[in-house]
Amino acid sequence: MAITYKLFLDRRRLRETGIYPLKVRITYNRKHKEVPLNISLHENDWNPDTQKVKASHPNAKLITVKINRTISEVQERALKFENAEKVYGVEDLSSSGVNNNVTFQSFADQEITSLASVGRVGNAITYRTATNRLIAYAGKGGLRFEQIDFKLLDGFSNFMQAEGMTLNAIASYMREIRAIYNKAIKAEVVEQKYYPFSKYKIKTTKTISRALTVKEMKTIVKLKLQQGTPMWHSRNYFLLSFYLIGTNFTDLFKLTPASIQNIGVWSMQL
Repeated sequence: MAITYKLFLDRRRLRETGIYPLKVRITYNRKHKEVPLNISLHENDWNPDTQKVKASHPNAKLITVKINRTISEVQERALKFENAEKVYGVEDLSSSGVNNNVTFQSFADQEITSLASVGRVGNAITYRTATNRLIAYAGKGGLRFEQIDFKLLDGFSNFMQAEGMTLNAIASYMREIRAIYNKAIKAEVVEQKYYPFSKYKIKTTKTISRALTVKEMKTIVKLKLQQGTPMWHSRNYFLLSFYLIGTNFTDLFKLTPASIQNIGVWSMQL
């Protein structure tokens, strides 16, 4: 059965101003659904016979574009259902299929909780940091995925760069935001057409090597430092991390004498 459309001014509530909301009535399988277009027109600017805004209206062309886009979106949804061989109703056609109640923050919170629950605490922390910074910049706790566009991301990037952050540090935040956005698309929280990273490209710069030479390592090992001083402790932590093949400092700080078992005299051949 074909899908039909009827555009009309909703005049069920008479208004002294003569301005009424424009709606489209979608009919499919003998059922109807009225969808507001978020456009209000004076009744003198609307032709009910042709179902078109009169050319005398200053925004006639823009309104016509929005009407055509809305109808095209309905037809696109119908085609998707038909290609997938799924049964659908008029309610399905009038909805984009995405959860419009989910904000960027609420979705990110769910992902962060999920990551933490499976022990991926590091990823959860980076998601949280990137999310908080973007929301703070946008100034919107209810920031929606559709609002995260090229302009917002570019401004956010420039803002962080002005604060003194390096391109690679900024890129790290952007990759986390991109990962959250990709997951939201897969979860059908936002449509692919809003994806901002097709226009916004994450920029990086080559990292300067910070590796020490053998000669520099020997100098650190042989350096005479006063026992018990902060410098002495720092050198020892550094060397222990090196001896343990790059164990991170957080794990080293948690060690106690009881953690060391069955260990002999260590030597370092440089």
